[in-house]
Amino acid sequence: MRRQCSSAPANRRGGKKLAGTFPVGCRHFVEEGVLYARLLNPNEQARLYDVAHVLLAEKTWEGCAGLEMTDEIRTVIAAQAALLLLGLDGYYFDDLETVLVYPGSFLSAEEDELGINRSPEMRLGEALEGGPVAISWWHARWSGRRLGDVNVVLHEFAHHLAEQGDPRSSRPPFVDASLSGRWDRVMRRDRERLAEDDDYGRPTVLDPYGATDQHEFFAVATETFFLKPVALRDRHPEVYELLVACYRQDPASRPIPPEVEESARGAEEEHSRHAVQECTVALSAHPDYLEAYHDRAAHRLALGDEAGALEDYAAILARTADGDERAEMLYDRAQLHDEAGRMAEAIADLTEALRECPDYAAALAQRGHLLASEGDLTAALRDLDAAVKMDRRDDLARRWRAEVHRLAGRHELALRDVEKAIRLYEHDPEHHAERERIRQAMGEKNSATDEHG
Repeated sequence: MRRQCSSAPANRRGGKKLAGTFPVGCRHFVEEGVLYARLLNPNEQARLYDVAHVLLAEKTWEGCAGLEMTDEIRTVIAAQAALLLLGLDGYYFDDLETVLVYPGSFLSAEEDELGINRSPEMRLGEALEGGPVAISWWHARWSGRRLGDVNVVLHEFAHHLAEQGDPRSSRPPFVDASLSGRWDRVMRRDRERLAEDDDYGRPTVLDPYGATDQHEFFAVATETFFLKPVALRDRHPEVYELLVACYRQDPASRPIPPEVEESARGAEEEHSRHAVQECTVALSAHPDYLEAYHDRAAHRLALGDEAGALEDYAAILARTADGDERAEMLYDRAQLHDEAGRMAEAIADLTEALRECPDYAAALAQRGHLLASEGDLTAALRDLDAAVKMDRRDDLARRWRAEVHRLAGRHELALRDVEKAIRLYEHDPEHHAERERIRQAMGEKNSATDEHG
């Protein structure tokens, strides 16, 4: 029989005394439920267990909405929260007294800046100002078993840390005062870039939710700092440097062993299967719950179930009124048709989207790109010209128009467009590849001209 976890009473000065006494009976919860712990070196693992034990002993853990609190729930959440404190000796979320744990997502209502109650929203977690941290156990459990893009525990405990520092800038108290000006400048600049990249559907390392405000940007950046550190360092080097200074650790230096990657992939697949089941149960009770169709479609795609995802898109469209929302859903379904090589279906969806919303620049650009791939360069250029005119900062529309110009032999125009696309968004390798194709075509043309005098 496994020895039970300690239920020592709260002790504000007990951190160092408790360190090193993590109960053996709870270690398997960390080993099985916190995959990230396997990336840590022995000293970091020891620190993680020390911090987790203090959190288990000093904080009040309350199950909500009928959830029965267990050693597994407490330990898995505490160990994930402890990751934030690996480099911060002697600190144990000292201003936090209570952790509330719900079985799944929960409703939360807030007041706006004028003190007016907002409509309740479904949340995965919440760090209440001056109060407890609330966590969804279903999401915390799956966050711990994966190395994905999001982790609700890291996110909400990062919010709590920021509240203890400068709530205005969401700068934690551990950031050296000499870095405050740079912190504010870099975080604001990269948040604005994230917002623009999201608006144009560009691939981002950070979850676009981070563009909401400076508070969400810090929490999202914290998740990515631990889960995708190398990508964050490459794409947002100054953000990464500031977070290294904040958390006093360097996650990019932690290699991911092949067996951990395999475990993470397996957990991702299992998570998607469970998510599909959860959405299906929710939809059986609430057939008009559009968000559940969206979520199920995304997880079905992750599992390779394209037909199931298309069924969900059809269900959403059947329940969506005319207008912008319907146009966006048609645009999303067109992307799926495009990826599957069903050009006619994709073009039809985009055409319908444009009937709903004639100034939908992204749909015009996408249809132009597909028409070009079908060989209709005249119609493609008409759509792409209109798309660029509507939105001159759309890098994809620029690159796709560059491709049409190249195919039509208008190399100078093509080069001008692709150079602009690269200035707008330098991280898309296809932009650079297209520029190389244009340069090669220009070189071949010049060579042929020289040969024939």
